[in-house]
Order: sequence, then structure tokens, then C-alpha cells
Amino acid sequence: MGRINSSIGLVTGVPIEATVDQLMELAAQPRDRLLERTQKLQDQQVAVTEITSRLLNLQFTTKQLANTDLYSQTQAVSQNEDILSGTVSGSPVTGSYQFTPLRQASAQQLLSTGFAAPDSRIGGGEVTFRQGPRLNEGIGLQLLNGGRGVQRGKIRITDRAGNKADIDLRFATNTQDVVDAINGNADISVKATFEGDRLRITDKTGQDQGRLRIQEVGGGTTAADLGLGRIDVDAASALGEDILSLSERSALSSLNDGLGIQLNRVAPDLEITFQDGSTPLQIDFAAEPEAEGHARATIPTRDVQGGLEFKARATGGDLDGVVIRFETDPEIARGEETVEFTSEDETQELVIRIAEGESTNQDVIRAVRANEEVSELFEVSLETPVQASVPLASSGVSLELMAKPGQLDLESLQLRLEP
Repeated sequence: MGRINSSIGLVTGVPIEATVDQLMELAAQPRDRLLERTQKLQDQQVAVTEITSRLLNLQFTTKQLANTDLYSQTQAVSQNEDILSGTVSGSPVTGSYQFTPLRQASAQQLLSTGFAAPDSRIGGGEVTFRQGPRLNEGIGLQLLNGGRGVQRGKIRITDRAGNKADIDLRFATNTQDVVDAINGNADISVKATFEGDRLRITDKTGQDQGRLRIQEVGGGTTAADLGLGRIDVDAASALGEDILSLSERSALSSLNDGLGIQLNRVAPDLEITFQDGSTPLQIDFAAEPEAEGHARATIPTRDVQGGLEFKARATGGDLDGVVIRFETDPEIARGEETVEFTSEDETQELVIRIAEGESTNQDVIRAVRANEEVSELFEVSLETPVQASVPLASSGVSLELMAKPGQLDLESLQLRLEP
């Protein structure tokens, strides 16, 4: 039996399926409007969240503007990080700096052959002993001339054939660098060698005449610091001056090929005994040096206020032995006192001119302080009086005694109280 399927009414001719779809669309309109509104609200929420995040980031950044360290931060930037890099420490002055790399740092390790045990015998070989330091050890230029070092610069060498060459020693670090720079120059025919504590320059031109000369370039002192500044000879060889010595600037760490010296942190390092049997002198190099004191002197006067105390403002012994002399001047009235400091040869004198019988301690103090030259060297004050305190057990109080300087020795005073 066959069937007929139709979305149109057989009797009415109305499109039922289309009508139902339209009715469904009309019923879904409130839902669709609600979904659309919900989507807009979600989009607004995302936008608000993004704005809040950006505002917080802006707030954090603007708060950093109140930090003064932000304006003092510096960064080291190199044009070629593979050759030279830098980091910032402290408070360097901003600007552009030019550096010329000499060589890259490298690690070096030397190992001997192995030994079976700590007490194993060393095989046959050769041991060489030498006496004292020599320049051919490649000594750092900063250690030469008693620790004064060598000014970096250029030197000009003229061989006996008249050939000249400027040797660039601005980047030399040790004596071996100096020798290599001279011997490696092809414009002149000379050879530099070590000879004890000196450098020897030898002409290799084979000329019998002409002068071998070394000069400074640009007004420096490089040649002189290397002991070569006086070389201007009519000879095929010249020996420089001694440039390896010790002085008060020499660091102990530079001695013994850079090994330094070992100091005893517990006992004195040296002890000197005397033939007369007196107490030995012990020297402790590791002890902290005592701070230098101020030269001072106390002058007794007839003033009822006591004496005057003079004290050097600077520490050390530069003003030790200064003679303080008072002179009476009939032309000076009280309040017109003068002070003068003189230093001739090894004699230093402080002369104070006063009115005899009238000038007081306060007048002298005012005169010293009024003299700009003297007041920068000395300060003067009244001598501190001697004091003593005696407790009185019965009353719970103490009796305080004060003596003017030079009038009474309270330390030897015996005081007895009787009822």
C-alpha cells in the first residue's frame, strides 16, 4: 500500500513545516537576544580585565619613577662582546671609553709525571740554582724602580745606520713585553737583551760609525723609566741603568718571585739580642701600626687660670721639637698680642709677643686663633685642672676637690676628716 508524504495540508493547502519553523524562530527570539547580550557582557568583562592589567602595569612603572636609583643606573655595553665585556659596579661616570684588548685570558696547567708514593725517589735530572731576581723573569713593569713602575708610552730608537722606529710600549705589562716589542720591529736593526737588573741594546747593522740613540716620544718618561733614557753613544752596544730595586713602596707580596714573606701571627717575627745583656728587641711585622699621635706641649704661666696646652692639629712628627717662645714687647698693649711661626732648616719656632704683666692666657688663645696660618697648625687651650672626689659615707654625698695646674698634686694629697 503506498504512502504520500507532504508538508502542505492536503485540504487547506497551508505549508505546515514552514509555518512551524517560523513559529519556532519567533519563540527563540528572546533567547537569542539574551545570548547576544550575554556575549556583549563577556566581551566587556574581557576588555575591563585587560584595561585593569594595563593600569596595574602602568601604576607599577610610574611608582618606579619615584626611585632615585632609577636615574643613576648605568649599563656597560661593548661593541664586541666576544672580545671585551664589562659590568657596572659602584658609581662610574657615564660616557664612552675606548679599550684596546691585548690578549685573551687563558688557563694553563703544568703537571709532572706521577709518583707511586709521597716518598718515592725523583728520577735523574738537572737542578739549576740562581742568585737574586733578574729582569729576564718577565717582571711586571709596576715593580720596577722601587715600586714606582714605568710610565706607558712610546720610545724612539735610532740604530747606527740612521734608521728610526717608534716602539709602542703603551700596552706592555712586563719586561719581556718590552724586549719582544723592540726585537720584533723590522724598521731598525737592534737587539734588546737582559743583563742582570738592566737592559742592553745592541746594534746589529754592522756599521762602524753612527750613534745608537734612544729618545722619548711625546714628552713621556718611558725610556727613562726603563733605564734607557741616557743612551746616546757612538758604540755598537749600550747598557741601561739599574731599574730593579727595593724601596719603601715595594710590596712584601712582590718578594720571592711573588710568593711574598710569611709573617708569624702569634709570636714576633724578629728578635734582636744585645751584647750588654739588656732586654732583647722584638719586632712584630704583623702587628697593627699604632696610630700617630699629635705633637703637644704644656706651657706653665703665671696666670691664675693655669697653664696653656698647645696641640698640633695634624698627626705625625712633622711638628715635633717646635720651640714655643714668649717675648715681651713694650709697644704691645693687652689685646694686641701677636703670634708668628717660623721654619728654617731644621729649626721650627712659635713666637708669641705679649705685654708683660698684662697679657693673660685668654689673650694668647685669642691671638693664636686670630692668626690663620698658626691656627691651621696648632690649637691652644687652657690646661685641664686636676680633680679628685672623696666620698663622705656618713652623709651620702662626696667632696670634690679641684686644683689649678701647677699648684697642688691631688694624687699625693692625704685628706682626713674629723668630727
